[in-house]
Amino acid sequence: MNPAKLARLLADGNITQDEHDTGVADWNAKQQAQDEADSAQQFVDEVSKAPIAMKKKMIKEKSIDLRVEAALCEDRFDARQKQRKASYLSNALRGAGGMSF
Repeated sequence: MNPAKLARLLADGNITQDEHDTGVADWNAKQQAQDEADSAQQFVDEVSKAPIAMKKKMIKEKSIDLRVEAALCEDRFDARQKQRKASYLSNALRGAGGMSF
């Protein structure tokens, strides 16, 4: 349920404050996951349309960004996921041929 509907239910007395807070937290988590998925898909689309030299540059920049985010992340699980994704991107550049950066 969206936050507006949860607020209405809370005002009507149909749910408790704890249920409202849990529902809003779940909604925010789902929205964040959806935004990240959309952002990832947009990056994939941009990379697929770019010429090879630009693809390599974009992937290298994204890999560096992910490594920095992983270093700054306090959650070890998220940091490891970002580090792993950066490694996958770096490995994808190997064997691609063409220009080196």
